[in-house]
Amino acid sequence: MAKDYVAILLVLFFSAIMTDSAFGAIDINEPGELERLQTERPEHYRAITEIVWIAERASCRSTEFKLINTKFDLSRMSCQLFIKTSYPPKRHLDFVYQDTRYSFDVTLKYMVGKPIPVK
Repeated sequence: MAKDYVAILLVLFFSAIMTDSAFGAIDINEPGELERLQTERPEHYRAITEIVWIAERASCRSTEFKLINTKFDLSRMSCQLFIKTSYPPKRHLDFVYQDTRYSFDVTLKYMVGKPIPVK
């Protein structure tokens, strides 16, 4: 009997995690996704483009980044402090805006990276 309750709780727990994860997110990096958003949800498109513009130019802990979070009333904002080892450098960002989860990689304009050959 106790095992049944544990199994039910585990199923509920993991289903909550899966619905709240990036699996259900709209990935802005997918080809055509931003254009589709522009035609179907122009308000979201304007918000996303402004968020991307700030995210490209400011760190996650900057005042500008905190203000954009407040301006659009974003929930569950996740701004990774880890920088991807790509050229140019990138960081992953995801958040919920008006009950829709968005996810994308943003190219960092404030950070200068240069490729170094392997020796």
